[in-house]
Amino acid sequence: MDSLLVVIGAFIVYAIIKKELLPAIVALIFFLPYLLLFKMDLFQINLLYKIIIFVIVFGGSVFLYLTYNRQVGRK
Repeated sequence: MDSLLVVIGAFIVYAIIKKELLPAIVALIFFLPYLLLFKMDLFQINLLYKIIIFVIVFGGSVFLYLTYNRQVGRK
C-alpha cells in the first residue's frame, strides 16, 4: 500500500476524532489531485506535466484556502 495514502488517511481519521476541519481540508486538497493525476491516471500525459499540474493545483488550493480563512477571520 502506498505510504502517502496511509498518511492522508491518518490525517482524515485525526480530523474526525478531534473534530478539526483543517487537517481534513489539507488532506483532501493534497489527496484529490494526487489521486486523479497519479493513481487513476485520468490524464494520459507525461510525468513532468503531471507534477507541474499537481503543484499548481495544490499551491492554488492552499492559497485560496488561506485567503478565504484570513477574510473570514476578520469579521
